[in-house]
Amino acid sequence: CNLYCLDKNYGGLLIIWDRLFGTFAEERPKEEIIYGLVYNQPSFNPFFLQIFYNMNVINKWKSMSNWQDKLAAVWKGPSWIPGKPRLGADEDKSRAERSTMFSFLFGSNLYLLLHFVVVVIGFQELALRYMGMSPLAVLGFVAYILTSLTTIGMLFDNHPYACLFELVRCLAFV
Repeated sequence: CNLYCLDKNYGGLLIIWDRLFGTFAEERPKEEIIYGLVYNQPSFNPFFLQIFYNMNVINKWKSMSNWQDKLAAVWKGPSWIPGKPRLGADEDKSRAERSTMFSFLFGSNLYLLLHFVVVVIGFQELALRYMGMSPLAVLGFVAYILTSLTTIGMLFDNHPYACLFELVRCLAFV
């Protein structure tokens, strides 16, 4: 999230892509690196984390007046705006701040940890036995795992419907 790193270093493990497309930024020796995205979303909900940035791109697409800018909104960097360089201008980018950690009561953490362990064990069982299961059973297993991870994330986020989702999830488990 550091200003000089924004819209750069997309390659992750395969840094060659950043070298090829000119999006590599060297780490500066005396500057602490703050990891994240251009538009961070403090959430533990895995479903939401998969779609929130796509919604930013769609909104940017809709806000553009011509087709060239609409396509550029998808193709160019997240900080790009019309009339600026492909990776955006540094003066238009927001400064990075270290995120704050969420704190919960010990009982809540223990409850969520236990349910997460149940989900991990369930995933392990699915991975070991899916070949002998019917496709409908596998689909149900996968749906339960994804629902559980999403509900646990919602509980961490203090989402207003998290308790209702957790009740339904626990009843489905029983």
